[in-house]
Amino acid sequence: NVGGASGPLYGFGFIKMASAVNDEIDHDNLKEVLKAFADGIQQRGKVELNEKTMYDVIERAREAVEKNETVDLDKLQSFANETKNMVATKGRASYFNEASKGYIDPGAQSSVYILNALIGADEA
Repeated sequence: NVGGASGPLYGFGFIKMASAVNDEIDHDNLKEVLKAFADGIQQRGKVELNEKTMYDVIERAREAVEKNETVDLDKLQSFANETKNMVATKGRASYFNEASKGYIDPGAQSSVYILNALIGADEA
């Protein structure tokens, strides 16, 4: 059970990822998988970058892999840390307006763990 919108968003993103691969996620299809995941989250959540959401981590990870950068736990965590200085405009955190600043977005933090399990330290 995942509270709020995270469950449906991750579920939709996972379905989109699954449709991007035939069998396994590997070095060759990782870019496609991450694009499908990011696009699914953006579509379902109606989000853009810098709105203090899980998409901030997922899209930045996708961009880094697209540029053939190494994406490890530290890099993923740096993406989540960037949400600390943002004001939430989506989800429950948006109820706090300016008071949401100074805290890492929970969806962004959970995305760190999911993406690290998926791609941690893999270079595209």
